[in-house]
Amino acid sequence: MIKLLPYADKYEKIAINYIISFFGFHSSLNGKTECPEYIQAKENIIMWTSEAHGLYIIEDIDNPVGFIHI
Repeated sequence: MIKLLPYADKYEKIAINYIISFFGFHSSLNGKTECPEYIQAKENIIMWTSEAHGLYIIEDIDNPVGFIHI
């Protein structure tokens, strides 16, 4: 069963990896080789967990499989 879990600090390492992979993949679709670095990914998490945003971890069968930023 798929669940959306509100972001918590225990997901930081995996969320950073997902963010770097996500932006790296989408940059490559535009012919760019850039992807965000660790610091940029952490900054995204800070911004995406602020009051006007929502960051959730997607979990399937108790395993994190992705993220969603609303």
